[in-house]
Parts: sequence; structure tokens; C-alpha cells
Amino acid sequence: MEETNEKTTYNVTKTCQCGNKDSFPITKIEAAFELFDDKKLWKETPCSKCGSTKTISVSHSIPKIDQELFTIWSENPNYYFMEQDEDLILAEMDNLKLLLESFDDQSFPIEKKYIVVNALCILLYNNIKLPDEKYSKEKKQNMIENKTKVLFELQKRKDEVLKHKDAVWSYIWDKIEDIINK
Repeated sequence: MEETNEKTTYNVTKTCQCGNKDSFPITKIEAAFELFDDKKLWKETPCSKCGSTKTISVSHSIPKIDQELFTIWSENPNYYFMEQDEDLILAEMDNLKLLLESFDDQSFPIEKKYIVVNALCILLYNNIKLPDEKYSKEKKQNMIENKTKVLFELQKRKDEVLKHKDAVWSYIWDKIEDIINK
């Protein structure tokens, strides 16, 4: 992501076999939901330096999830924040308020609610000290604070969380189930 004139711009970058990188501007919404034709970039768009269509990678800048993007996502069943990893993308402390509001909203689409539940549980999991990991003092303190916040919110909603537990990855649920049920 590049910052220019206080406005964030987003790009898709194609790297050619020759090493040249071509960037193409895209909108925030196109970047968030990958609404650009990467197949065309891979196979049809020639390199500006050598003219080849032999591409070694295509990448794009990813915007920070905000209320606007979250609302668009929730209202469009075919929009994904990186389809296979969107629960991981959403599992950030900055998104806690959005996740909790959508979890509490009875009219929130159930398919998206499953992703929200998983993201909330991942957020708790990510802030549990794992025995084989070493953390700095600052990181440990931050994790304790985050765990306390997330756990408090999940325990307040325990009955509803338990209704959706099958949506949570089993290895995540195995680590957090006892903590939530305390």
C-alpha cells in the first residue's frame, strides 16, 4: 500500500520473468475483495519492459478492514476477504467491535456469521500463550490484555458461541473450549 496526498492508493503488481514489476491502480473495494482479473494479468498483459507475458507473480495491496468494507462484505454473499483465509484476515483486535456487532445482529447473514464466530475464536486463540512459544514482555502483556477483552465478550455470549461451535476449526476449539466455559 502506498500513501500519497493523504489518500491511500491500491495496486496490483505483476512481476515478469525478466524481473520487471508493473503496477496497475485498483480501487479500495477491488483490492479488498480481489475484484480484478488476475488471470488476464498472468497470461495476457505484456511486460512494459520486455513485452513478455511470462509472469512469475501477481500481488496486490490489501486495505485495512473498516466499517465500509465490512458492510459491503456482509451484504454480498459472493464477496470475500481472501476466500480461504477471511476468518484469519478478520481476526484482528482492530476488528473486534465490528465482529461483536455482527455476531449480536440477529439479521446478520448466517454464512457470514459462521466466519465471524471463527474469527472471534481465532482472536482468542491468537492471544493465548502457547507453551512452545517465546514472547517478549511487551507481547505477553499485550496478549493478556487482548485475551481478557475477547474472553469477556465471548463469555457474555457463551450460549450463542456454543450454538456455532461447529463453525470453528477443531484445533482452535480444542484450545479455547475450556477457557470459554469457565
